[in-house]
Amino acid sequence: LRYLLLASISSRNPEMAFARRLLTALSFLCIIAPLVECNVYKYNGEKLEPTYVLLRRHGMYRPEDSPGKQGESYVKFDLTYERETPAPSAGKIEIVLVHADFIPAIGYRNEDGTDDWCCTEYLAQQGVCKEVGTLIIRTHAQDDVSQKVIHFRPEESKIDLSEKFPVTKTGYYYMMMASCMTATKTVTVTGQSQWMNPYGYLPGELYHFLPFYGWLTLVYVLLAVFWFVLCAMNWKELLMLQNCISAVLVLATLEALVWYVDYNSFNGSGVRSAGPTVFAILASVIKKTVSRMLVLVVSMGWGVVRPSLGQTTYKVMLLGFVYFVCAAIQEIITTINHTQPISPVIRLLFIFPMAALDLAFFYWIFLSLSTTVAQLQARRQTAKLSLYNRFSKVLIGLVIVSILWILYELVFLASGSEDTYWDRIWIFQGFWNILYVAIMVAIMWLWAPNKNARRYAYHEEINTVDEDEDGEEMEAKSPSSKSGPTAKRTRGDESFMDDEDEALQDDDEIEKMT
Repeated sequence: LRYLLLASISSRNPEMAFARRLLTALSFLCIIAPLVECNVYKYNGEKLEPTYVLLRRHGMYRPEDSPGKQGESYVKFDLTYERETPAPSAGKIEIVLVHADFIPAIGYRNEDGTDDWCCTEYLAQQGVCKEVGTLIIRTHAQDDVSQKVIHFRPEESKIDLSEKFPVTKTGYYYMMMASCMTATKTVTVTGQSQWMNPYGYLPGELYHFLPFYGWLTLVYVLLAVFWFVLCAMNWKELLMLQNCISAVLVLATLEALVWYVDYNSFNGSGVRSAGPTVFAILASVIKKTVSRMLVLVVSMGWGVVRPSLGQTTYKVMLLGFVYFVCAAIQEIITTINHTQPISPVIRLLFIFPMAALDLAFFYWIFLSLSTTVAQLQARRQTAKLSLYNRFSKVLIGLVIVSILWILYELVFLASGSEDTYWDRIWIFQGFWNILYVAIMVAIMWLWAPNKNARRYAYHEEINTVDEDEDGEEMEAKSPSSKSGPTAKRTRGDESFMDDEDEALQDDDEIEKMT
C-alpha cells in the first residue's frame, strides 16, 4: 500500500494518475477484507474484561418459517474460557441468547442515555435488579431468554463449554457474553460459535440475496445475448457508445454472478471468504461509477454532437474517482452491517455524501443534456433530437423514482425499526439493482445497433441557417466534400431538409432507428 501511495503521489504522468489512484483504492479494499464477518465465528484469544459484554446479532428462521429448504435451526457454542491469571476467588461468565423482541428486558437505560448491563449495588438498591454481579434480566422475560452460566471455582483458570440453543422464534437474535463479576478478572475466549438456519449458514437477513442475484444473473445473461446478437448483425455500423454499453453490460453480469457465488459459498461453508466479497464490492462500485460517467458523457453529446470532451475529460474522471471512493466505503459499511450491527446514525452519515455526489452527477447530466438538445435544435437534426428527447424522459423518470426511494429509505433508517423489518431490509439494496436493469433496458432500446446507427455518429457539417429579411437563398454544404452538392431554400419552401433529415423524414423510420 505504501508503494502504491507513493507512486500515486509522485507520478507526474497525467495519463497514469487516475489509474494509480484507482489502484490505491483497490489496495484499501484489500486491507479492510479481514473485516468481513462469518456465521461460523472464530474466537481467537479475544479478551473479556470485567463488566464488559461481547455482542453479536444474526437473523434466524425457525424451521417452520424457513424460506428455503427445511432443516435444523440452532446456535451452538464450542468455547474455552481461560483466566489470564488464576484468581483466589470464584468467578462466572454468562452467555445469553435473546430474541430482538425481548432486548428491552436486558440491561438498564440510565437517565443520561447510557446503558448498564451488569447489576451494581446502586441498581440493586433502586430495585432494578436483585443479584449484584449478574447480567440484568427483567423477571418477566426470564422464560424467554436462553442463558448459560459458567462458574469458575477459586484457583480454577480454564473451563470448556459446549452448548446448543435451538431457535424457536423467527427474528433477530442477539448473543451476549458478559463478565459481570469483577473477581472473575480478565478472561481469554477461544473457539467458535455456529449460527445455523434451516437452509444453511447464511444469516436470515441475507438469505433473499441468494435467489435474487441468481435471477438477476439470468436476466443480465439474456440481455447480454440479445445485445451481442444485435452487435454481431450490425458490427460494421457499431458506435463507440454501443461498445461502452457492451462493456457495462458485461460488468453488470459479472457483478451479479460474483455476488451470487459469494452468498452461495457463505451459505454452504458459514465463512464469507474475503476474496469473492472484495471482488464483488469492486465490481459493484466500478459498475456504478462507470455507468454514471457514461450517462454524463452521453448527455454531453460525446460521439454525437462532439467528437471528444477535451479538458472536460479530466473533470469527469475526477468526479468519477471521488464517487468511486465514497461508494466503496458505503459498500463496505453495508457489507459489515449484514452480520455486525452498525448504528443507523453512522449509516446515515455515509448516505448523505453519496446523495450529494449523485445530485452533482444529475445536475451536470441535465445541464449538459439541455445544452446538447439546444445544439441539435439549432442544427435541425431531428433524428438525434428525437433520440435525446426520449433519453431525457428516461433520466427524468429515474430522478423522480430515485428521490422518492431515497426519502423512504432515510425515513426507514431513522425510525430504528430494523429489528421489526429485518427480513425485508434486503429490498433497499435490491431495488437499486432492479432500477438499474430498467435503465439499462431503456438505454439498450434507445441505442440498439441497426443498419442506420451511423447516422447518429458525429460528423462535420454546415447546417441550414435562417434566411435574411430580404428572402435571400440559403445554402447548406454537404459534409462529404468541400465542393459537394448544395441544397437551396427560399422563404416559404417547407419541403427543404438537410441531408440527414431528408433520409429520416418519415416518423415510422425514426421509430425503427431508435
